[in-house]
Amino acid sequence: MSVGQSERRKPALNSNSVIQYLESKAETARSRLASGQNLTIQDLRTALDTLLAVRDFRILNIIFRQLPPAALKQPDIAFVLLKFLFLSGNHKQALCIIEDIENQHPDYRDEKYLKLTQRIKQYPPYLSALPTPQILDYSFDVVDSHYSMKMAIHCPACDTEYLEVIGWGMMVLRPSSCPYCLSPRLLSPDFLISVLQKWHRHDGESGFRRIDEEIHNLVAGWHQSQEYPEEGLYRDINLGDLLALPIQRMLVRNMYIEHHVQTARNQS
Repeated sequence: MSVGQSERRKPALNSNSVIQYLESKAETARSRLASGQNLTIQDLRTALDTLLAVRDFRILNIIFRQLPPAALKQPDIAFVLLKFLFLSGNHKQALCIIEDIENQHPDYRDEKYLKLTQRIKQYPPYLSALPTPQILDYSFDVVDSHYSMKMAIHCPACDTEYLEVIGWGMMVLRPSSCPYCLSPRLLSPDFLISVLQKWHRHDGESGFRRIDEEIHNLVAGWHQSQEYPEEGLYRDINLGDLLALPIQRMLVRNMYIEHHVQTARNQS
């Protein structure tokens, strides 16, 4: 079984079983790192990879800053460091480290390392050619009109699972890279809406109702509210920004089609 690979089991829809499993593994890794007892390089590599799988960049940043230079030069640790830098948005720094390694070890030919560095060098990928992710588990939250979707994604390239967290205010075409092999998948507004439509049929569509309620709370009574200033700010949201509410509009449209148009067709 490879690092990060779990038993192939199909979770109950929206049960959060895979998400809870990955987060439980991450908590165990944090405790293991905090104890610092009898840690081998492989133990450290496994723990760091587990934290990468749940995108715990805060803890990873602290750990990498505390590791001695000798540890960072270990191939297993340098391997995870490159992935951490890439996934956390420090693409240029990752490229600099790759250049240093290639200058110091021109004959280094580890297959996994070469494939990883090639993906970093070729970033960003050609988005339209990327496949969409395979969702194993999913959770959704809405707080003060801010949306958050947490997904457990299966990577068929290396047969591992990892978490991806999406803020709805950032829903644009972008790749989601596996933290183990950096194999990319395409995230798009249409894809995320299709996830909502599929999964919320199995939980009484409570997520759709929460979205609808949030939109109603946000827009109801604008014409009566004393909070609405001339510059268009309302509850810290710039209502004049063309990107402020597009996702809500798309969701309302899809809810309308699914609940009214399709229902009317089925009854006719």
